[in-house]
Amino acid sequence: MKKYNLAQVNIGQLRHDTNHPSMAEFMDNIDPINALAEKSKGFVWRLKDATSVRPFPENDMMVINLSVWEDISSLHEYTYKTAHAYFIKNSSKWFEHLNGTIFCMWWIPVGSIPTELEARDRILYIRDHGSTPYAFTFRKQFSPPD
Repeated sequence: MKKYNLAQVNIGQLRHDTNHPSMAEFMDNIDPINALAEKSKGFVWRLKDATSVRPFPENDMMVINLSVWEDISSLHEYTYKTAHAYFIKNSSKWFEHLNGTIFCMWWIPVGSIPTELEARDRILYIRDHGSTPYAFTFRKQFSPPD
């Protein structure tokens, strides 16, 4: 029986308020892209209304995307081989460039749901320590604990 799922977080600093005309393409596609995720192989859960969650209170333009997947390959497939990839390639239209890691993954027990604060802490951790089993990237992955 599977014991772990994969949590992932990515953050972004919006260039403009979500109601600004330059954000329309991004905002108009949130629901379709989320629906695509929810239908994707390996999808387990996602944070709803993620653009309204502000995990960094000192920066109200910073948003979070938080989801849970069965495994790394399912997340990778959705991220880079579906319509979602367009939004990664064009992210500079809607998001400021941030120094440091903006994405990480970690293993959680099946049935667990990560919190926004936990996700923020994982991003901050990987920025200070690099990829470890606590927080890692596609480039340097770690297997689930046994």
